[in-house]
Amino acid sequence: MKIEVVGFEKVLNFDNVEQLMKWATSMGFTLTGYTKPSENPRLNFGQRVGMPEFKELCGAMNNGTGLRYETWEAYNFYST
Repeated sequence: MKIEVVGFEKVLNFDNVEQLMKWATSMGFTLTGYTKPSENPRLNFGQRVGMPEFKELCGAMNNGTGLRYETWEAYNFYST
């Protein structure tokens, strides 16, 4: 599954969650948990469930055929 991270000088792309975790650890990011199923069935994108969550990133969110994380700065920019 492709994973991208937006909000840095360039978009970062990872082929799997192991690569993402290795990168996040090297950046000193704080793992806060793993995505749980939503109580709203319309928001349960199966590929998100069980994905890591980080204090420094918003996500994981559905991104077509893969997943996307954003820095909080990027999230605020794209969401307004």
